[in-house]
Amino acid sequence: MNKETLKKLGLTESEINVYLALIELGSSLASKVAKKCGLHRTNVYDSLDKLIKRGLISFVVRENRKYFSAADPEKLLKILEGKKQEIEREESSLKTIISELRKKKRLTEEKIEAQIYKGKEGFKTVMEMILEEAKGKEWLYLGGTGKVYELLPYYLPALIKKRIKAKIKLKVLLADTKETRNLSKKAFVECKVRFLPKEIKNITAIHVWKDKVAIIPITPTAIEEPVVFLIHNKENADSFRDYFNWLWKTADRKI
Repeated sequence: MNKETLKKLGLTESEINVYLALIELGSSLASKVAKKCGLHRTNVYDSLDKLIKRGLISFVVRENRKYFSAADPEKLLKILEGKKQEIEREESSLKTIISELRKKKRLTEEKIEAQIYKGKEGFKTVMEMILEEAKGKEWLYLGGTGKVYELLPYYLPALIKKRIKAKIKLKVLLADTKETRNLSKKAFVECKVRFLPKEIKNITAIHVWKDKVAIIPITPTAIEEPVVFLIHNKENADSFRDYFNWLWKTADRKI
């Protein structure tokens, strides 16, 4: 007899032994069952009570003595069906919990996520990120002064070619200086360029794409050791996008 299958129904070793004893003995007193199982009568009575509650045994009283009998083994299938129904209820409950957890996870994901990239390689990492994520989409660039060419004179021409190949719709707002006017003719090709009012000269560079914003502040070491603050948050990106579009409407279109 494979007792492991019966254990999977939730029966203990003692309950299994008592039940199997009654299957073999037929209607019997608890003392006879205890002798058959080799168990203490206290353990047998405890198992008998639990088996009665499970509906696996019953008893009759004759001459003030309880005679116990095993129910039809078909009852074991009924227990299995009951466990299946319980599992189905638990599955339904778990699906509800999963749905709630996913909602909470989305709320967590919507919180601001910020990262910092340092140095020329860090700057290049962010640029490559934009090229990959903004394919066929919009890229807004505010605050160009032309100094980025001093930072990476050999990298940027390749970046421009990749941007064009990726069909990224670039819009640029530059500081209005002689340097940026000249630079715009060779660096910002196949994109839209406008110039900010002349009194705005030193501008923190801001890149906006999808739900991300990259901010490159002006620092004394910006050319040799740039720092890029990357913010991943839709509301924040939309805010900067609105700011850019407002400036775009008022900017000079002449190149």
